[in-house]
Amino acid sequence: LLDSAMGVEEILPPVPDALYDPANAAGAAHQLIEKGTGPDSAAMKKAKMYYQADLRIVDGSVKDGNGSPVDMASCDSNAITNKTFYDPREQADVTVTEVDIGLLMACGVTPANGIMYVSKDGSNRGVRLVNGAQLPSQGLTVVSENPVYVQGNYNTVNKVPAAVMGDAITVLSSNWDDTMSNQSTSSRPAIDTVVNAAFALGPNRESTSSYNNGGLENAIRFLEDWGGRTFQYRGSIVGLWHNQQATADHRCCGSSGDNYYNAPNRDWGYDTLFDTAQPPGTPKGVLGLTRVAWSEGQI
Repeated sequence: LLDSAMGVEEILPPVPDALYDPANAAGAAHQLIEKGTGPDSAAMKKAKMYYQADLRIVDGSVKDGNGSPVDMASCDSNAITNKTFYDPREQADVTVTEVDIGLLMACGVTPANGIMYVSKDGSNRGVRLVNGAQLPSQGLTVVSENPVYVQGNYNTVNKVPAAVMGDAITVLSSNWDDTMSNQSTSSRPAIDTVVNAAFALGPNRESTSSYNNGGLENAIRFLEDWGGRTFQYRGSIVGLWHNQQATADHRCCGSSGDNYYNAPNRDWGYDTLFDTAQPPGTPKGVLGLTRVAWSEGQI
């Protein structure tokens, strides 16, 4: 909060009013990415990204925004698959719904409004986006209540407005190998990777004087040995919630296997494309400005 005596009031986060709760800001905001449920009110249905999505992939079932099944007969069988690998930060095997964006585009199964919702029920679940160098021409926003893994170059061919919104977001290079995921960090060497997308995510908890949650530089997670390699990122990082699924602590640079990754050279910056074209379904908060009188004086 800024000093109300100066006429400057609280700045609201970029979430719909139905998801704004100062007493539980992170928990309320997390609902933005959660699945729709029967008890959801009209206001909640308007707020959740799930209801805005024209393509929903939930537990392997593919439906459109009206809840009708989508015909996948013309799609390659590898367009949507289940994969399992070890996440060294979570110290657990994670089963993901893997979405091959290129294969979905090839068979014409993409959301008309550019918003795709993907989720998988159960513990240690996630979503992985692969083959996403080129996205649909209208842009693409991928949303999940699960942790999201983005593997390989993303939105680098004919760049469009794009976003990924998830419980947590981990970037994997195209050199990632599931079969080596439970081996030592040195067995998981990364290669240079480029991602162009806004990321909405969260840390597992707040950083305090006695605890480091990784800071902004680790808001985007890594699981590989990036030593000497570059992760180029252009986008916008927005932290609105605390992780509810990927809750393991950030660990770095210790012994006994604590260094589950080695950091990349970070070539990061804001994507100026967002000045004129924002990702589909971008949540927008309201910022109120009040004109007040002022005078110059001596303190």
